[in-house]
Amino acid sequence: LDLSRHARPLDVPLLGSDPAGPCWRVRRLRLLSQVPVALEEIWFDASASPKLQPEELGDSMYLFYQQRFQVWIARVEDQIAVGPAPDWAAPPSGLQPGAIAGYIERTSWTASNQVAEFSKTWFDPAVCRYTSRMSQ
Repeated sequence: LDLSRHARPLDVPLLGSDPAGPCWRVRRLRLLSQVPVALEEIWFDASASPKLQPEELGDSMYLFYQQRFQVWIARVEDQIAVGPAPDWAAPPSGLQPGAIAGYIERTSWTASNQVAEFSKTWFDPAVCRYTSRMSQ
């Protein structure tokens, strides 16, 4: 839905090698069997890539980090709750801005214990269930 470069918001943890530097923000609609199920907002360090196009990302952000930056995600922490859908929610997501939705915040670390990514995901629990899998 959107790829843009921003200063790191206060609610996003320090990211990458330049914690005071800019971040990339990715907003995307996730599908399961072609059905819209979730909205994602992903933040990662922009210092290693001052320019980026949406088609460079692909479906797997972790694969993108490996191939583009030689960064491997070693562990993640998910915090799951409910909360209001973001103000940028719109069809075909199935979520309306401010409507209560399933909500996940994920922090992802490298093997050297550096935060590589922070993401927020909103989903409709009537349409899907959250499942987290990570393997090496």
